[in-house]
Amino acid sequence: MKIMIEGDTEHAHLVAASKAIDEHKKKYGTGNKYPPFTYCVRYRKRLFQVEVTNSNKYHLAHVITGHREAHQSSLRRKRLKRGFLLNFRR
Repeated sequence: MKIMIEGDTEHAHLVAASKAIDEHKKKYGTGNKYPPFTYCVRYRKRLFQVEVTNSNKYHLAHVITGHREAHQSSLRRKRLKRGFLLNFRR
């Protein structure tokens, strides 16, 4: 299975993500597909939260470093539904 790490490319984040993936592999192996699990990993006196997801082809780790930003198209769709976005063409 492929191992994919998303988020920042700082060394501490990569180490924390790989530790979280190792812990997830010990606990679940290749089973328990798709629901994300959040692990708290301590590395060099700092605590990182890492979200790990399994699928048939890969283990995905995402380092949670702060506020998540939604994709622009989904934000636009939400605004259109609420009627907040007006498109003026000149």
